Amino acid sequence: MTADEYKQVKNKENILDFSTLNLTRQYLEQVGSNGVAEEVSQILIHNKVEKPALHNRQQEIHTDFYYVNLTSSSVEIITSMLIDFEAASVTETGESTTLTAHYSGMLDRWSNLQ
Repeated sequence: MTADEYKQVKNKENILDFSTLNLTRQYLEQVGSNGVAEEVSQILIHNKVEKPALHNRQQEIHTDFYYVNLTSSSVEIITSMLIDFEAASVTETGESTTLTAHYSGMLDRWSNLQ
């Protein structure tokens, strides 16, 4: 895969980065959604986007991207969980926190999947 092809693939709608997937898996386990957590684990094991041969961080997993092939119901479970986390992270006075921004960003990435 060339660098240009890699950039195009990374920008497709069904691609997420390692950090988003790994954190999502951890959050799913925390709330007891072990079935969906296992689906995300399988993505991390089997669906890695191949990096170009000359990628400067070939062995670093934190720069990896993955094809996401979850059902719409699994994605709905994830987005619903993130909405709950986002709502719970707002202060009693209704102010956003850094966690609110974190969950909002994750929610945006999952919501942009098609």
